[in-house]
Amino acid sequence: TAFTTSRTLKCLGCLPRCGRRPSCAPCTPPRALRAAEGTYVAQTIASRLPRLKKIADGMADATVVAAAGLNRLKLAGHAASLLDTSVWPPAPGQGAIAITARSGDRTMRDRLAAIDDRATTLALACERAFLAVLDGSCRTPIAGLARIDGAHLSFAGMIVKLDGSEAHTTMREGVASEAAQIGADAGRELAARGGPDFFGGS
Repeated sequence: TAFTTSRTLKCLGCLPRCGRRPSCAPCTPPRALRAAEGTYVAQTIASRLPRLKKIADGMADATVVAAAGLNRLKLAGHAASLLDTSVWPPAPGQGAIAITARSGDRTMRDRLAAIDDRATTLALACERAFLAVLDGSCRTPIAGLARIDGAHLSFAGMIVKLDGSEAHTTMREGVASEAAQIGADAGRELAARGGPDFFGGS
């Protein structure tokens, strides 16, 4: 989940027209343009502290950062608001902690299975399958959030054009054990609706 932080503003929709907002990654500005029409979105590849300093120095009105990062740095007090996932769905895999192991290392995989959070694994399988079908990366404006409730899975996905001019969303409900299939199916739907050049620009 992402935060929007500001010196005076309390929400993303409160940004003035032609407001300035630095962003941490290429995938963020298109969604910001959709959420706050009329603002100027500058792309800033920087860690949280330099971006917060830009706000303090008056170089920007707000910034969008990961809530987990602010919490980890004990900077949660700088957050003006927590963006609701219905307005700002996170990138696929956001917040998940993964450990890699060699596929043939059965001993290590058995050890890791003991600390596996099954719900997170299933949600991540759905989100990653969605992203893979769309051939996305951390630089692509793609959002996807899977939720697991017992044996039930719900998924919401979104793709946004690089200039923020067009977006497509989809939702899925299904059995959690079919997480990857559900995510891939959602990805195929949005790929078809967006077309082959969707991420090529306006």
